[in-house]
Amino acid sequence: DAVGRVHSMSALYDKLLIQNDYSESSVKRYVEGLIDSLSELFFDKTKHSIDTRITDFNLPSRTLFPLGIIINELITNTMKYAFDGKTDGLIEVLLTKKENHITLTIQDNGFGLPKDFTLNGAKGFGLTLVKMLSDQLQGNYTIENREDSSGTISVLEFDM
Repeated sequence: DAVGRVHSMSALYDKLLIQNDYSESSVKRYVEGLIDSLSELFFDKTKHSIDTRITDFNLPSRTLFPLGIIINELITNTMKYAFDGKTDGLIEVLLTKKENHITLTIQDNGFGLPKDFTLNGAKGFGLTLVKMLSDQLQGNYTIENREDSSGTISVLEFDM
């Protein structure tokens, strides 16, 4: 787990530092590259897939980096826990911007959250980090089982 996190963080830094302009970067290029790196590290592509729908817009690096860490943690958690033994896993990543409002949605068709799960009661490092970074972005983060009981849905919303 720790080795995977270090590799993921390395990929995040590489994606930002390779840019000639440190102040602002393309969200689409950055997030798609991050997801590709995560897929190579954790994912069995013969059994599972990731569908991305990412609007292309620029964000300052000071916003893009915490957003990248949040995406990293949520996808890593999904890959580790959502599909245990399942052979048809799908992760969907949607990232949109409407005026100054940004919405990140990550959902899967896995087994869902335990019945007694609450975000405030989550003790794992990953979700604690997601909550902290969401607060740093002055955003609102939620995670819950999908309405059709086929997996989870995580939503982060914040304004720029």
